[in-house]
Amino acid sequence: MASAAVDQVIGIIVSALQNEATLLVGINDELDEIRRELESRKSFLHDAARKQDMSEGVKTWVAAVRDTAHQIEDLIDEFTYYMYRQQCFTILHRIFRTPKTLCEKHRIASKLQQINKTIKGMDERRKRYGIDRIEGSSDHYLPLYQRDSALFTEEDDVVGFEEESWLLKTLLTDKEKDQTLISVVGMGGSGKTTLVAKAYKDETVKSCFDCYAWITVSQTYMRDDLLKSLIKEFHQSRKERVLDDLGTKGFKDLVEILIGYLKQKKYLVVLDDGWDINLWEAINVSLPNNELGSRIMLTTRKEDVGSYFSEDYKIQRKKLIRLWIAEGFVQQIDRTRPIEVAESYLMELILRSMLQVVQRNEFGRPKHCKMHDLLREIGLSISEREKFGVVYDGKAEIDKCKSHQVRRLSIQTTKGDLQSYSNMTRLRSLFVFVISSVSFSNTLLSKFKLLRALDLENAAIDILPEGLGTLFNLRYLNLRGTPVAKLPKSIGKLRNLEALDISETNIKELPSEVVEMQNLSSLAV
Repeated sequence: MASAAVDQVIGIIVSALQNEATLLVGINDELDEIRRELESRKSFLHDAARKQDMSEGVKTWVAAVRDTAHQIEDLIDEFTYYMYRQQCFTILHRIFRTPKTLCEKHRIASKLQQINKTIKGMDERRKRYGIDRIEGSSDHYLPLYQRDSALFTEEDDVVGFEEESWLLKTLLTDKEKDQTLISVVGMGGSGKTTLVAKAYKDETVKSCFDCYAWITVSQTYMRDDLLKSLIKEFHQSRKERVLDDLGTKGFKDLVEILIGYLKQKKYLVVLDDGWDINLWEAINVSLPNNELGSRIMLTTRKEDVGSYFSEDYKIQRKKLIRLWIAEGFVQQIDRTRPIEVAESYLMELILRSMLQVVQRNEFGRPKHCKMHDLLREIGLSISEREKFGVVYDGKAEIDKCKSHQVRRLSIQTTKGDLQSYSNMTRLRSLFVFVISSVSFSNTLLSKFKLLRALDLENAAIDILPEGLGTLFNLRYLNLRGTPVAKLPKSIGKLRNLEALDISETNIKELPSEVVEMQNLSSLAV
């Protein structure tokens, strides 16, 4: 969880520096330095996460890193919110020179500098708690010759994985034209490579592609060597002669060769045992999305997940993906759309049986999923402990839920009213799974200024106050199935809103202010 929090805040910093550069003038240097410091500590977090039995000292250190990541996220969101509010009342070219603004920038910069000192001070504690290096063990990876042997395993020797194997073959052979990245995640020795090899060797699968390549990735892979291997494998799959001077080619030439070769071909690629998230970034530029239905399969041991729905709730695939994107859980990968990356996350969860498919679309892809009750309870327990999120279902006192000061809240009971949650000012996501009447006041909404996702599907709410426009950070708004008949004009102020669902409501027309919503990319009516 701490590793995921750090990954998320690094993504937020990078995104902020790229997209909010004007607003962040004066604190961007501090943010970039913090990003570098956090990057250097990611490996130690992964090492700590691998320890089955963490000492109390290690747990304390990991918790401190997580809490620091949360502080940084809060500061960025608060400062961006403050600067946006200033824009509403000040002439744009004078914003950055007002004494009040300069004072606020100085305050934030000072806080960031203090956080940076805290991060650096963690090194001493890290060494004290014994997380001073990445510890390897013989079960962390299979030798390459053992991994490649999976390609020669007979079909009858593969035991189990019937459902997973069927799902993989369906994903590889469906009619979807976009290039699709399919990730298979699991610990070493869990059968990932064998499962993928079974699908890869299937003649029905191979007949769907013009060329194919299987690449086993070592932990110390060289980018250019991977590209050369791809070229050789593609040519050999078509019994074509490989270029004689391939060994002399550099990165630019190799990319051009691959793009030219694959431009008009439907291809299949397996990247087996990818440890590094940068692997995909390093080579995807050479694998064009030519909209011919190409597929890329990646086996890996990396995982980062989370989800918050009521028991036995049927989760719509598109809804879950939009929520992940809104929350910033989807890592930015060059030239790959966030929705494609999120789709690969979903496939990981399904292949690992963490989500169960309850309905598929006409292409055989998941349409609705649900989480097993036991897994849900385990996930909620971890989530609560890690201050990730909490569910209020009436089983605990409401004050206990509020005391967590968590970042995600799922309300699943009619007891109490929304006003009682007004002190949870750090919320990033709010789900309301009740069918009784609920209402939001302008005062309540002003307390949720950092909210990224607001899900009111099927809630009995008929009026949205003008205060909705204060939710500057909002990326996702779901009003599906509510009796809402009118959107407030202030909705135009939600310049970060990416997804809006008003299907099955009483809304007949949109206010003209929606044209001001610069980032709206998904509108369901």
